[in-house]
Amino acid sequence: MLTKLVTYYLFSFLKPVYLLCICGVFVLNVFLVNSSYGDLIPNGYVNKIVFMFYMPLNLQFDLLRWLLILFPILLILSSFILREVNERPTYIILRMKSYSRWFHSMFISTFVIIVFSIVIGFGVTGITILLFPSEIVASGNIGLSLFQNTNGWLLVLNQLTLFIFTLLLLLILHTIFSFLVNNTGFALLLIIISMISSATIGYLFPSLLKWLPLTYCLLAFREMKEISFGWSNSMILLCIVLSYGLLFLLFTNLKEKIVGV
Repeated sequence: MLTKLVTYYLFSFLKPVYLLCICGVFVLNVFLVNSSYGDLIPNGYVNKIVFMFYMPLNLQFDLLRWLLILFPILLILSSFILREVNERPTYIILRMKSYSRWFHSMFISTFVIIVFSIVIGFGVTGITILLFPSEIVASGNIGLSLFQNTNGWLLVLNQLTLFIFTLLLLLILHTIFSFLVNNTGFALLLIIISMISSATIGYLFPSLLKWLPLTYCLLAFREMKEISFGWSNSMILLCIVLSYGLLFLLFTNLKEKIVGV
């Protein structure tokens, strides 16, 4: 039953409009980077892909670009989670005979959708670069040692992984905030404030970057403090496990209020 419910959620969610939205966001990001940082784009096809997510070179501009990439996916997925909860799916829970399996099925589905979305986004980024080479002119590495000292495919893999983990953490946090403040709009505002605050604090106080999980996918910060991928992945996974445990505890304590069972 768990597998059937996850499959149902996936097929009911992955609509053409959503896929077009994701593709549009990542294509727009490529052209924003090209128009703003064309003289910094490194040599090598794989390095160009990674550079499309190299932030923040300009704190104010790249914070908006960071939100542009993550915010649409977060908004759509959080709406999905809250809709499933607010519709009081008593029938589904009774069919599954387990409140916990219903709960876990939602987040298994959203995790798969996040992975799919980010992989599609990176793929679209690569295709856009490949199709429009004349629009993206590499002039060297200009001091970006990260691209000189690290294998490009390793950078792609780790950056993709950290985007996935960051989105999952943000989704869990938004769901927690939504039930604590009982206002999804305000919860979304808290998430945006958290993202901007983390990046700003990391920019002003680089020594704290190692302890700011939301900044781990910002490669410019990583290069600034030489934070290892092993540390980043381990810490953000720990944050995901702890926040997910807190969310499940919250759902369990508010079970009757949330789903009416």
